[in-house]
Amino acid sequence: MQQPQITISRALIPSNSVIDDEGEKTYYYDRLMKSWTGTKNRKLPQLGSNPVSLSRQNLKDLRNGDYVVGLKSDGIRYILYLCLRKDGSPVSLMVDRAQNMYEVEVVAQEEYFTTETIFEGELVWSQPDETSLLFLMFDVVRLKGESMTNRPFIQRIEAVERCTRLSDEISLIGDLDEMESRVSETGSIVIMKFNPRLIVRPKRFVAIEHTIPVWEARAEAQHRVDGLVIQRSDAPYKNGSAYNTIYKWKPEHSVDLSGGHYGLCHAGGTIDEDIFHNRKIVVLPSRVTVSSNSEVAEYHLDTNTPGEVRLFAMRTRPDKKKPNSAAVIKATIQDCIENIQPNDISDAASSMDETQ
Repeated sequence: MQQPQITISRALIPSNSVIDDEGEKTYYYDRLMKSWTGTKNRKLPQLGSNPVSLSRQNLKDLRNGDYVVGLKSDGIRYILYLCLRKDGSPVSLMVDRAQNMYEVEVVAQEEYFTTETIFEGELVWSQPDETSLLFLMFDVVRLKGESMTNRPFIQRIEAVERCTRLSDEISLIGDLDEMESRVSETGSIVIMKFNPRLIVRPKRFVAIEHTIPVWEARAEAQHRVDGLVIQRSDAPYKNGSAYNTIYKWKPEHSVDLSGGHYGLCHAGGTIDEDIFHNRKIVVLPSRVTVSSNSEVAEYHLDTNTPGEVRLFAMRTRPDKKKPNSAAVIKATIQDCIENIQPNDISDAASSMDETQ
């Protein structure tokens, strides 16, 4: 097997303006929790809807619903939160899953801030030269004070498209007054960052029967792609693991593990061969180094050698506080063994059409 390559060579952060004062972070995160869930209860599951890995067992679910498919970008997931500071002035924050918080400059209608707005997206480097950043928005939780969580995904992604379809074009306007005028007219969201440029775009989804053409055209994307996302179009927003709602498919599989000198760990303890389907665990040499036992890194999985699972560290994950659970790792190994392909997804969609 050809050894997989390290996937990201540069840090994926939206700005150098880090919110590191704990009191300030707590203030904004409590506001975000309240705006998202209606409560400041930190014991709730982590904010965000997490796709479930597609297995042969749940391929049948694709026959029982209206699904759309899009490319899965290989970057870092962020929340974009538009709100007000304590003094009443507007502020724009991007927050990753480890609750690292960055301030960015956003040009948008005042109502986005005064009534609060929450988008979700993936931050990626543009390819092939990595001279600009792309923020690919794929969902909206709150829009100008209105909760969007009970709306079907198709309506939420349409709202995202309305807010972002002209963002790239408007961001190129050199005159700030003219830019603000266009933003006011169109309701667009523009992130102002000039070095490197940060471009806002909507993630594109099409009907699931177009899975094969979408995957075959992945080289045309201006960012790294590591799979497909399959979303039920009529589903409301689901916080946590989105069973029967959002699936992810990857041609190459990976897991997030922590641990350095004292062995690799999942969320509940040290990994063992039982979790890896009673296969011998082989850790391949890598240029990626895990500097502490609590640091999380992403490991590529290879099950092609009989009786073995080979792990190769591809990148550290500063955006994550915890590694995967044992259950997630075990399921991912099974997915790796099953080796689903895009034509299997397309066939499942065709079966759905035949039964309607």
